[in-house]
Amino acid sequence: MPAAPLYALDANVFMQAKDAHYRFSFCPAFWEFLVSAGSAVKLLSIDKIQGEIAAGGGALETFASSRLGGAFFKDSGEAEVVAEFARLTAWVTAQPQFFAAAKTDFAGGVDGWLIAYAKVHRCTVVTHEAHAPDAKRKVPIPNVCLAFGVPYCNTFEMLDTLRPQFVLAS
Repeated sequence: MPAAPLYALDANVFMQAKDAHYRFSFCPAFWEFLVSAGSAVKLLSIDKIQGEIAAGGGALETFASSRLGGAFFKDSGEAEVVAEFARLTAWVTAQPQFFAAAKTDFAGGVDGWLIAYAKVHRCTVVTHEAHAPDAKRKVPIPNVCLAFGVPYCNTFEMLDTLRPQFVLAS
């Protein structure tokens, strides 16, 4: 039996969960799932995503720092990850479909680092972004994942695979 996939979470997984489907106030089981699956080494993210979450402050930042912490958010500064990030950025820069601002945003942003980490560590990227073959203003994570053979899915597909149970309290 093959090993269960290791999932690398994009910032939008946390932010959309907090604002929509899994708000802290009515679905605490989702957040406990993140903690337990992170402890079981099924889920992770990277330090740069933690930085994006921290910049937003509030309950999400408190949760990420107190419940997930440094063990969940991996160091993206490893030499292999840095080299892979350079390859990804060079590919994006060479793509004529993307506007210059999109290429600059990608090079200076977090998405490329997450994809690079996932490529090196054989993770599936979890994001709410969708493949957009005609994108010009933003470089979608799935576009880069497809170009580099990195699997990706959204939160719901990840949950379907990992099968947590969010049980209604009595």
